Amino acid sequence: MLTLALATAYSTHLLLEVTNSCVAWILIGLAVAFSSNVVRCMYTSSLHTELVWLSAPSALVMLLLTRVVILQCAVEDIALATDELTCNGAQWYWMYASNSTTVCAYAAQEHKLVLGELRLLLTTSDLVLASGSSVLVLFVAHDVIHSWTVPSLAVKVDAMPGRCATVVLQCAATGALYGQCSEICGTLHGFMPILVTWL
Repeated sequence: MLTLALATAYSTHLLLEVTNSCVAWILIGLAVAFSSNVVRCMYTSSLHTELVWLSAPSALVMLLLTRVVILQCAVEDIALATDELTCNGAQWYWMYASNSTTVCAYAAQEHKLVLGELRLLLTTSDLVLASGSSVLVLFVAHDVIHSWTVPSLAVKVDAMPGRCATVVLQCAATGALYGQCSEICGTLHGFMPILVTWL
């Protein structure tokens, strides 16, 4: 009984394969027979058409490239900055350096917190900036990728080893703004808070 079922399945499969091969052979033969006449009628030589099809995409690519370069230069408002600061991301703290001082900002220890202080957002020392000023911040990292993120400033900058990212910070209001590292950078990734105080 099993051999009869296998023989039927085999013969059905063989019949389908032969049918598929015949249909494919007929379609390919018809395509070759009719293509020689159709192709000859479709193609005519036109220098104008060829120049348009060559120059139009090239002009479009150049237009898009020019727009991207102009927008990239417009975003980099480095000349407007009044102060300069370097932010170095390390496992698992931030180091801020200016011309005169260097400050390391670690996560505040839980046993030293006062009731009401933010446990995972408070740092041992904060980044103090003058409100109304423009500060150019250079972001680097020396071990792994970190991401300096302060949602209230709408800033998220990746600090990568071997690269320097820049951003201009501006804030007209005063107060404390909190953020965290938003790149998984190791076991203590969740303990890299950011505290920016505008005076």
